[in-house]
Amino acid sequence: MVEKVVRTINEDDDLINKSIIENRKANESEYIPDIGRMMRNDIERCKAYFDDPKDEAEGRDLYTDITSRYDCIIPNLGAGLYQCVPEQHWYDPEISGETLVYNLKCIMNKMIAYQAINYSTPQLNELVEERKVMGNKVFIVHGHDEAAKYEMARTLEKGGFEAVILHEQPDSGLTIIEKIERYADVDFAVVLYTECDLGRAKENDPNDEKYRARQNVVFEHGYLIGKLGRDHVCALVKGNVETPGDISGVVYIPMDSGGAWKTRLGKNMSNIGMQVNLNTLCS
Repeated sequence: MVEKVVRTINEDDDLINKSIIENRKANESEYIPDIGRMMRNDIERCKAYFDDPKDEAEGRDLYTDITSRYDCIIPNLGAGLYQCVPEQHWYDPEISGETLVYNLKCIMNKMIAYQAINYSTPQLNELVEERKVMGNKVFIVHGHDEAAKYEMARTLEKGGFEAVILHEQPDSGLTIIEKIERYADVDFAVVLYTECDLGRAKENDPNDEKYRARQNVVFEHGYLIGKLGRDHVCALVKGNVETPGDISGVVYIPMDSGGAWKTRLGKNMSNIGMQVNLNTLCS
């Protein structure tokens, strides 16, 4: 009799534990979509703000709302924010300007990544696919040849792209490398090798000097290849310029006066998925 009672109690305990586990799973299955819907809604709120970021009070409210909501959901939510101002705390309530937009974009991307890792639904997959759509910003690396720089910028703008020229962007107290890190957040870059400097090996005759691009051009070319990938960077050469020998496998397009380079540039951009109309780009 005692053994039967003990067995009954144990069976009751098993049923209770099973019920608790099933209820917990049911609650979790309801909770997860709620997080997904909430996150999807906040991603759309961020996108709406990026379309018209003039009202910084609205942007700060959005920033405070999202950081307080997801700090306990997404691991390391604040990691990488304020990378250009390391002494600044990432949830600063007085955040403004480029830093506000930069941090919100970082957080939005982390929300999209979190969804892709933790959930798998057609709606969430659509959000991940959106990240693969190419933007229209093109970063221009240049030397002292103003004519080449402006011809490239005008060509890109005629093709419907936004030309990002570093010295035209606000400094915001940043160093040069910090500005490059911030404004090179693009899908494509062009590098202009122009006759800006003269150089030679020290053992060579002074008459053997050759035209070279500015040192910043060579540096930024290598940086962008590492950041974007070699196929997302196009190097153009204007004049008789010695190109660096340590960037192997790079194709240099002659920036000819006839404008054939525009067609080759457009094909390179189209090849990585950018929407290019060669008629307008080459007009």
